[in-house]
Amino acid sequence: MRTRSIGGALISWGAWRVLLLAISSGTCPATAWAASGQTAGQLAQAVTDSDRDGLTDEVEAKLGTNPTEPDSDEDGLGDGEEVLLWLTNPLDVDTEGDGLDDAEEIARGTNPASFDTDGDGLDDVVDPNPIRLDADGDGLDDGEEIASGTNALQRDTDGGGASDNWELQAGTDPNAPGDDPRSVDTDEDGLLDGEELALGTDPFNPDTDGDLSLDSIDSRLCNPLIADTDGDGLKDSTERAANFDCNQKDTDHDGIPDREDVAATVADSEEDGLIDGVEVTIYHTFPGDDDSDRDKLKDGDEVHKYLTDPANADTDCDGVGDGAEVSAGTDPLHAADGSNCDGSSPTSAGGAGGTGASAGGSAGGTAATAGGKGESAGGSAEIGAGGAGSFDEPPDSDAGSSGAGAGSATPGAGAGSTGDTSSDGDPTEPGCTQVGAPSSRTGGLPLLGLMAIFGRRRRVRSKN
Repeated sequence: MRTRSIGGALISWGAWRVLLLAISSGTCPATAWAASGQTAGQLAQAVTDSDRDGLTDEVEAKLGTNPTEPDSDEDGLGDGEEVLLWLTNPLDVDTEGDGLDDAEEIARGTNPASFDTDGDGLDDVVDPNPIRLDADGDGLDDGEEIASGTNALQRDTDGGGASDNWELQAGTDPNAPGDDPRSVDTDEDGLLDGEELALGTDPFNPDTDGDLSLDSIDSRLCNPLIADTDGDGLKDSTERAANFDCNQKDTDHDGIPDREDVAATVADSEEDGLIDGVEVTIYHTFPGDDDSDRDKLKDGDEVHKYLTDPANADTDCDGVGDGAEVSAGTDPLHAADGSNCDGSSPTSAGGAGGTGASAGGSAGGTAATAGGKGESAGGSAEIGAGGAGSFDEPPDSDAGSSGAGAGSATPGAGAGSTGDTSSDGDPTEPGCTQVGAPSSRTGGLPLLGLMAIFGRRRRVRSKN
């Protein structure tokens, strides 16, 4: 069996995968870890995220990033944001090496993992419009315009009355105004018939692609041959009416497509210091709500200032909310006895992890209350080997919010519910149930992100 080491103990790769998927899907890690058959001591080390960047310390060790610095390469993008949201290299400020930093590319709307975002043959760093194949809408790709000596940002470079593309197809000089061909506008859509033939639009139909916009408007802003230019599920006319960019699926560059975005023109809709895509993908908080867990601390402040969990009102599971602890000057990351939600108190000897009732079995192991259904659900007769409960059915309310206790062979390392002993997941009660439901688009992203980082090879470009 293939294994890896965590805290000196060998665990299966399958168990590691269970944990990564749990973190990405919003599942309480204790639940998934108990299901994988690992001990609570391993859980405590594996789910620790010291810098609150969305990557556990163990994942950061594998990536080579700094587990105590949220932005290892100091490019303005958090390590978790790079791996899970943008699939960029958290150790390189310029992932693909095109001369533009990853953060700068994201702000511009270009792809930080591609030299040529729009595929027009020009590198993003020199492209006059790197997000649109044909910047001026004359039917010539920007690369073709550069090769022809025409202006990629001007439909009619010589000002003679015919578009550059029309002139090239007609055999006239797009840089000489005296030879421009003449035509009429049969369908009265603002484009001369000659221009329409050059573009491929219908000179007898003012709205060739049927998106409720005239071909002349479409050609200048979007693609007049495609009703939904960027393929985001919204017609070009709908996007323009809402001030969205019809050439980009994500107008505000926050990592959420316009169709799914609650505020598609503002990256940080509630101005809490976290862009919306980071909230959904990394922290599972709510865009549009600056205090997702109702602990009286802004989500951004929790991440950047206090290192608390913005999706958990009581990060250390000591029964006192994070906001109250900050106001009182106490430590919101550790309870008074030094314990937290990652494991049991250092002074306890094999009791349940955290404060959840009957969560992990005692040091002697109990068969009736070791998590899950509560009926011989994994307890063992062996000392300290309280097992994980059954996951075939939802846990009873006495199993705690994690739904399964994971006893340990080491006294004091029982892990079970982290505090919320009800099954309602009330965020005002201490517990590891996350408040924000993750987007369906983010399941499994840690694995995909890791594969993208480990598998990516820097493109080698030859210079002529």
